[in-house]
Amino acid sequence: MDSLENIEREYEQTECTEVEDLNPLQIDYLRELEITPEAWESMGLQAQDEHLGLVMHRFQELKLPHQFNLKQWIGNIFGSKIKESYERIEAPQDHIQIEQISEILSDCKELRFENWCNLELSERMDVLNTLEARIAEIEHRPACPVNYDASMGGIQIYGDNVYGHLGGYSQESKDITLNSNLVESNDPTAYLEVIDTIVHEGRHAYQDYNIHVCEIHPRHSEVASWAETMGDGKWRYWGDCSTELGQRLYEQQSVEIDARNFAADIKEKITDKLFA
Repeated sequence: MDSLENIEREYEQTECTEVEDLNPLQIDYLRELEITPEAWESMGLQAQDEHLGLVMHRFQELKLPHQFNLKQWIGNIFGSKIKESYERIEAPQDHIQIEQISEILSDCKELRFENWCNLELSERMDVLNTLEARIAEIEHRPACPVNYDASMGGIQIYGDNVYGHLGGYSQESKDITLNSNLVESNDPTAYLEVIDTIVHEGRHAYQDYNIHVCEIHPRHSEVASWAETMGDGKWRYWGDCSTELGQRLYEQQSVEIDARNFAADIKEKITDKLFA
């Protein structure tokens, strides 16, 4: 078999008419894992998922462009049975994710405002870690550890808005960190901001997973848009909010617009229930 380096070199030298094209060396490399429909049917779900993981790893090794249509080529190379299994791991449409996450948050007794106010910081973090695990399950991505950091500075509350460094998601460590001053507050506005932030940062984890691990989001065009900003995208991520222009640039990035709107839709659905 040709080495992966030779395969990549051949791909770089190939003039493809479409970004979805694969050259023969790449196809041969992927087809080493080809399996007959009969053999696939005889495997259990766990064995199928493990085999599909090997297939996905091969695709990721080839470092194909973000525009590459993975679903199409899984079907082209491995047939409809494996394609059906791939689609089984595809994440639900956003409106379904929003509905399911809203239900989980609304049904969490510890998250109700009157109960939340009686929890210690460690207990609140336990609740948030449990909720993040359930959100991640809905989004078909690995769960992120949720931590708190006392060095993020103070928070300021004006009306319905909370200002300060509220939290963040790390692409390197794959965790979510929240400002402990935000989590400890019993102010109703800060309380809602904790929920908004955990959902917002979890959406960044979802974006990161789609771009760098496995594209499971139903709309490829949105993932391509996220990829322009996140990671090694051509626009890079803008994080300097020290000026009014910088704040505006930060807010208008595709990953921020998406995460902000996703969290806002969920908060709108659950606010009245959490204070009931």
